[in-house]
Amino acid sequence: MPATYVVVFKTFKWDAFVARQFLRYQAAIGCGDLVIIVDETHGAVGAIPHDKVIRTNNAELLALGLANAFGKGGLIWWNTDYPQYLYYALNQNYQYYLFVEYDSCAQIDIDGFIASVAEGGYDFVSLPTRQPKQSWYWTKFHTAVYPVEAIQGSLNCIAVYSNRAMQQLFRRRLEMTRAYQAGDLKFWPGNEVFVATEMALAGYRCASLEAFGDASHYEWHPPILEDDLEQHASATFLHPVLDTDRFIASTLKFEFDLSAYFFANSPLRRTLARFPARRYLRHLPGAFRRQAMVKLRQSLGAI
Repeated sequence: MPATYVVVFKTFKWDAFVARQFLRYQAAIGCGDLVIIVDETHGAVGAIPHDKVIRTNNAELLALGLANAFGKGGLIWWNTDYPQYLYYALNQNYQYYLFVEYDSCAQIDIDGFIASVAEGGYDFVSLPTRQPKQSWYWTKFHTAVYPVEAIQGSLNCIAVYSNRAMQQLFRRRLEMTRAYQAGDLKFWPGNEVFVATEMALAGYRCASLEAFGDASHYEWHPPILEDDLEQHASATFLHPVLDTDRFIASTLKFEFDLSAYFFANSPLRRTLARFPARRYLRHLPGAFRRQAMVKLRQSLGAI
């Protein structure tokens, strides 16, 4: 009998692009269930044309007993696993849970994928951090929580968890919450370290997404333009996949030095050249202001 599973599509907004991303996952599912969980912390998202939608917010997640703590970016950005515990608390009857972010794509038969995970006896499947531990940006912060030799990292935008993995992670977050509130835990671990490290410490069987398909286009950056998905038909797991405006905004946000824009043959200008000027010019003022503020904070030692 095939393993029971659910795909939980996580988002914080709903528009034409997010709907297309959702439909891509829907088309890849056979016998599994499909649920949307939407973060409405910053306001109601509106109508979503699906019969299984869970709407949540920071307050509801904290009511589960989770710590109101994050190191950077915001509660759910830092703790992308938090909404997963809400779903698990409501639905504990699946053998496997596949959580996916709205800007990811899995070009795979998901029934077959989960069957392979079950056959291998894996509890957790994600992409281990590719950067060496000693040079990975987040390592130095998490030595306040774990011995350096224990620290693991994973990019969890597409990740499979067994039922017992979900139970273990939820339990550990609650235990850590109590320690954090008592002042015994000085730094709150982010999801990319917490999940992989806790799975390893528990002795659970883990695997990389690369064992199930091509993950060469799966990272936190650079973005993949939605229009180029056909060019990446051989890729199995992709992230981040963005529509035009999101792609431009992401490209500018993570450009180390925006002065490159003023050089006609720079990589940045060549990337933007594929779009009409009116599509990217409106993003430039905000991008320059944001970069100026980051550099100012860096010079003041605030980062």
